Amino acid sequence: MDRKGGFLESLKDEAEFFNTYKDRFVENFLAYLEEEVPGVLNSQSLRVLVRRIYSLVFSLRKDSEDEIQKLFYSLASHGVDVKKPLTKSLLRMVRDYIDYVMEQNRDHRRIKDLLELTDMILNAVETAYSRYLKELREKAGRPEERRVDDIKSISELIRKVIASGEEVELITYYKEVPVVCRTKVVESGDAEVTVERCDLNILREGEELYMKIRDLPRTIGVKVEDVDPRSERASLKVLGFVDLPQERRRFVRVVPKDPIPVHVEKGDWKGIGSMADVSVGGVGVYLKEPNDLKTGDVIRVRFRLPKGEVETIGSVRYVLDRGNVFRIGVQYELDLRQEDIVSDYVMERQFEILRELKSL
Repeated sequence: MDRKGGFLESLKDEAEFFNTYKDRFVENFLAYLEEEVPGVLNSQSLRVLVRRIYSLVFSLRKDSEDEIQKLFYSLASHGVDVKKPLTKSLLRMVRDYIDYVMEQNRDHRRIKDLLELTDMILNAVETAYSRYLKELREKAGRPEERRVDDIKSISELIRKVIASGEEVELITYYKEVPVVCRTKVVESGDAEVTVERCDLNILREGEELYMKIRDLPRTIGVKVEDVDPRSERASLKVLGFVDLPQERRRFVRVVPKDPIPVHVEKGDWKGIGSMADVSVGGVGVYLKEPNDLKTGDVIRVRFRLPKGEVETIGSVRYVLDRGNVFRIGVQYELDLRQEDIVSDYVMERQFEILRELKSL
């Protein structure tokens, strides 16, 4: 018997452990995924997907390796990277299995068998992602071909959305606040869709928006081509799949209505700038002269909001030259009192900004 068949057959005797461990694996996986992509745990289909992954990788069949590669290649092609949470979940499982073997006085050689299975799974996953990345690099030299392929895929997805009657989300960012308009797609062409208008005034000709389809991890870029006030509909041009950097932000940030001074200190140097935006995780500051500030510097920042003063230590994340002014980004951690001050301001400012948007 070949070695793969050997450890797979051996682990079949541990069916009780694998059957009872599924729920724990799913919870561990989702927790690790939340660490990588905060806010992702809002879809029941994600939980179903993780259970499917578990059932496949621990089916203990000789041909499961090819199926694992196919599944993770599909995930990679849809922009879903789960290598880190999968690796962490598998290592956690090995640790729990060792405890199980010790408590139940099981055959210690099975630990090595599980390690070999884990190695096989991770190799299959790495092969799948590597193949996808290789194909992606090959396509990089043919951007027009890639865009045509993307639009074909998007058109198929939108046709399914129309058939199901599901709503889509149109997203824009107004003064750093994410504005979401839920609407329905009523018609679809090769590279154009027609949607119903929504309450928020974001469907303006020439405006570029982001479209999100439920359970699709990738974001679609669209541009408003025409708005018909009589039919209450708008025509959108499909631009293709796009990256949405704002989705990586852990905290909502807002732009102040009126100038707010921000005091910055590094060693003996002190400067005063104007707040560009703020969140409970950091603040953007415009400075006329940033002295010698650079990425990674530890500085002190101080500013006052309506409900109190914030003074804390932060780390410079970037320094950008905007011509006649510099913008610096500062990341910090606040104590509970200061976090309440900032979070109250962010919430109130969001409401103000949304009222501004509705009045446009």
